Formats: sequence, C-alpha cells, structure tokens
Amino acid sequence: MCPDTYTAPEHTSHNLTCSQGFPKPQEIWYKDEEEVKLPDILKRRDAGHYWVTVSNNLTTLNFTVDIVVHYPPSDILELENSEVQVGGVLGLKCSSVGNPRPNYSWIYYKTHNVNERTEDGVSGLIINDATGFNTGSYTCQAWNGRGNVSKTVRVTVKGAKPECPIEIEPDTMVLKYQSRGRSVVCKPQTNESNVKEIFWKTREDRRIFNRTWNPDIHENWDPSPVCHGEFLGIGRCNKTLHYILYKPPETVSIDTVNNSESTVEGGEMKLQCSIINVAPAEHLTVRWMINTTKLPELVPVIRGYTEELFCEADGNPPPRIQWHYSSGTASLGSNGTLVVKEEGIYNCTAENYLSTDKRVVQVILKEDYLPLIAGFVAVTVVIISIIFVFIYSIYYKNTKMRRYSLKNPKLSSHNGNVAHNGWDIQLPVTKLS
Repeated sequence: MCPDTYTAPEHTSHNLTCSQGFPKPQEIWYKDEEEVKLPDILKRRDAGHYWVTVSNNLTTLNFTVDIVVHYPPSDILELENSEVQVGGVLGLKCSSVGNPRPNYSWIYYKTHNVNERTEDGVSGLIINDATGFNTGSYTCQAWNGRGNVSKTVRVTVKGAKPECPIEIEPDTMVLKYQSRGRSVVCKPQTNESNVKEIFWKTREDRRIFNRTWNPDIHENWDPSPVCHGEFLGIGRCNKTLHYILYKPPETVSIDTVNNSESTVEGGEMKLQCSIINVAPAEHLTVRWMINTTKLPELVPVIRGYTEELFCEADGNPPPRIQWHYSSGTASLGSNGTLVVKEEGIYNCTAENYLSTDKRVVQVILKEDYLPLIAGFVAVTVVIISIIFVFIYSIYYKNTKMRRYSLKNPKLSSHNGNVAHNGWDIQLPVTKLS
C-alpha cells in the first residue's frame, strides 16, 4: 500500500513502493499529469503530489502520494551592508529557503530602538532614530532540523560618533598618597546580554578579570587603569579611568639664585621656587603670580570730573601694562595710568613671559550734589534770617519803640521814686503827644 505522505531527507535513498501482489504489478508514476520516473535518490525538486497507477492482469489500483523532501536552509538573501544617517530609520531583511521553513535569529548590539519581526518566512530588523550604538555588525542565522546558515553585514550610522558602552563608576578618581583607598567598578551601560567579557588592564599589562579595580595608594603612582570590553555587534572597545595618586609637597620655598640680590630699584633679581617631595612630578604646575591689588574692580566718578585709574603689577621680568577700552574720551597718562570721565568697562592686562593677569574695572558716574546742597543751605539761611528780622521788628515796635522828651520836666515823687504809667525811670520826663 502507498502512504498518503512520504517524508525523506534530501540526497538519501528511499524504499517507497506501492505495488504488491502476484503476478508482480506494474507501477506508473504521474506528476503534474505527466508520467515520471521516481529516482532512487530524492532531491528537493522531487518533492510534490504524485498519482500512482498499479496494475497486473488481475486488477488496477490508483493511489495519491505527497512526497516531502527535507533540506537545510539556502544561503541568506536580501541582507546587505547598509548606511543610515544619525536619527534616521533603517530596515534589514533576512530570508532563506528550506524545508521545514527556517527559523531566524539575530546577533547584534541590542538597544531599545531596534525591533525584530518575522512574517511569511522573512525576518526583519527596524532601527528607529539611529544612534552611534547602532553602528556595528548584524548577523542573521537561519536554521531548521537539517542545518543552518548565517550571514553578517555591517551597519554604519553616518554623523554619529562610535560609542563604547562601558560605564566607569566613578569616572574620575583623585587619591592622596597613603590615604583611604576606594574601589572603581566597570560595567556595561545597557543590556547585560550584549556583553561577552569585561575586564581591567593596567600599565604592567596585568589583566584583572574582576570588574572591580582597587588602586594601590602606597607605591603604584601611574597604573593607567583601562577597562576593556567585548560586545555583540560592536566588538572590542575600552575606556580609561582618569586616575591620579598625589602627594602634597612637604615644603615650598622661594630663594634667590646663587645668593644674588639686587637692592637697587629697577634692578634684576633671580628667584627660585623649591618644591620638596611632591608627586606625581610630571603633573606639577608652578605659576608665578603677578600682584594687581592696587586696582579696584569698581570706581565711581563724579559727573563732569576726571579720575585716574592706576594699574600696577609686580613680577620678574617686569610685566608690560596694557589698557583695553572702547571709550572715546579716555586717555593714557604716565606710569600706566588711564584718565577717564565716563562710565564703562576698562581692562588692564599685566603680562610677562611667565604669566598673564587681567583686571576688569567698571567705572560708574555719580552726580555732584555739593552745589545743590550749598545753595539749599544758603537759601534756608536767608529765609530764616528774614523771618527772624520780621519777628524781631514786630516785637521791638510793640515793646521798646516809645518817644520821650526831656524839656520842662515835672518831678513827681511817689515813695521817693519817679513813676509814669507803671514805668519807673531815674529822670523826670513828660510824654509827648
């Protein structure tokens, strides 16, 4: 009897027969209404629906058989190297032919902006709002029970910087010599499933498989710790920890060179700064500062008057003084002075080959209220004087301003005193009408 369905791997022999009986029947196979000869070794092209006629001189029988040939996936199609602008959208397609129908899987650096979808035997990836993390390799695998195939392509995000998804915590470490140490952790920024390995490496080419690195704060001044990682799709990359182990100087002193000393104003004196027991020496910076304390930051000027701004700096070699301003009324005076009479911003720069120092001066205008105050005081004094004279004149008229005559005096006595209307006088007088 013929089976309804016969399944066999490709490139294998079969024992498919539909004829039994005596005398031995004759088998005739038909496919697509054409008579065919079924090969002994089945290939994928032999798969399909067959009609079989079995006959001898006694009877004739008809059968239908579905022959299924299993074979591995074919080479992947449609997947090619691609480019996308940063922030753009890109689609990748992966397809293969096989029986049974292949399953698909992708290997790449998985991020939140990439979505996978498989429909009708085709698998696709959609990259939305592309970033630097989407730059890298993308591998599509197609597989079934008979085998598997894969293909790798590269995606480039134009306009984006390559990203290394390593996070160092803390990213900067500054420790004092023989102080209490700290640990540094190296870890992936996103999905842990993207990580193949993460490890530390120091200047001595020492590989530390632990993700935590503990600095030596007693001897190793420059370990140059670097965190290395290998990620799906991205490959290998690394980040360096900004690490400094320092020792403050034990002493800092300033001395003259070769005991040379100039006591004459305007002479030259060579100074030497000595810094003892400091590390790391290559990171040490020594600056000779220039003093500009004689120049204030805010200068008021009375409207209508001028003011001299005096910029002075000390240094060796003697610094060069320069003024920078936009005022059209300011003028340079002698010895580095600047004469100003309007408000604005004035910049003084003191510079020698060792250093440069700047000072910004803001000039503001103030009104001169002294003449107004003096005038007000004068007017007030005049008004008070007038009021005083007026009051005094009224008082004098009513009390002191009386007229008397000394002609023909008549003496009258009252208890030995001269009196008139209650006014006592020592000379006899008569009232004038």
